[in-house]
Amino acid sequence: EGERDPVSAVDGSSPSSGAPSSGVLDSSAVDAENQALSQLASRFVRIGGWKLTLPERRTSWSEEAAAIHDATRQEAPQGDEIVAAFLVEHRNRVGTALEHCATRGLSFDLEAEMLTRKGRHVWVRLIGEPVRDESGTVIGLQGALQDVTEQRLAADQLRSSADRLQETLEMVSDAFFTLDRDWKFSFLNTAAERFLRRKRTELLERSIWDEFPQAVGTESDRQYHRAMDDKVAIRFEQFYPPLNKWFEAEAHPTAFGIAVYFRDVTERRKIFEKLREQAALLDRANDAILVRDLDHHILYWNQGAEKLYGWTAAEAVGRSIRELLYTDPADFN
Repeated sequence: EGERDPVSAVDGSSPSSGAPSSGVLDSSAVDAENQALSQLASRFVRIGGWKLTLPERRTSWSEEAAAIHDATRQEAPQGDEIVAAFLVEHRNRVGTALEHCATRGLSFDLEAEMLTRKGRHVWVRLIGEPVRDESGTVIGLQGALQDVTEQRLAADQLRSSADRLQETLEMVSDAFFTLDRDWKFSFLNTAAERFLRRKRTELLERSIWDEFPQAVGTESDRQYHRAMDDKVAIRFEQFYPPLNKWFEAEAHPTAFGIAVYFRDVTERRKIFEKLREQAALLDRANDAILVRDLDHHILYWNQGAEKLYGWTAAEAVGRSIRELLYTDPADFN
């Protein structure tokens, strides 16, 4: 049996405008319904069929394929006009694909941008395969043409959004990286490179536990696994000896693994430790010492204050001096 004509196979339309041929299938109600459904589907997905005969290079287009060109089936491109319909930067690729299909029998599937008869720029997916006679000689080409403009625009917008997100992540001072479900780095910003002292080219697609074996069994190991396994956001601090630094990290579950923000808090920890030492000295003092803010709320309350006033630090911190130390708060003023 001969090969089925893709012009009618793709969207149900006939390659010629003549009366339908006689036969059981043509008169079948079931076949007519299938053809109608095929035409409906092709309109929804904007796909049509085409066929080019050799050596005369006469081209037949289905109605939907012609409509993508903003043309009728009679107006649609013929022969060399097919390649000429594409933008200059795409013509060589399209022409080469058609030529190799005709001379070498190589099928093709490509996307390119063309200009319609009405001057519209349209991205299309062009699919082609050779048609052979009984001896195996290529006597034509056949395939499908699909309008993929909307898909291309959506993909471009997605790439643009991803680029803007990456630019934003590169600008933030916090280090940021993402790990996939196999614990491999999928993204690192510049701050992460600086803090980890490694280039992203050395880490991408590699396991964090292989590249930083000292982290295995540490708090970050436990917390990252918790974020990944339990799908909960985690915040913690950890001292990392290999870098001699304290880090504050946040791990957030994602659809693909976890995203980690972290910052160097070494200086903050040093200040905290110094304040804690000073607080310990104040606690040993016999005098009552307290610290309040501008709104007269107690920020610090040492042991001397506990002994003098009878309130523990837990009871005093955060309360107003007016209410805590004065029977009549009006006397405070």
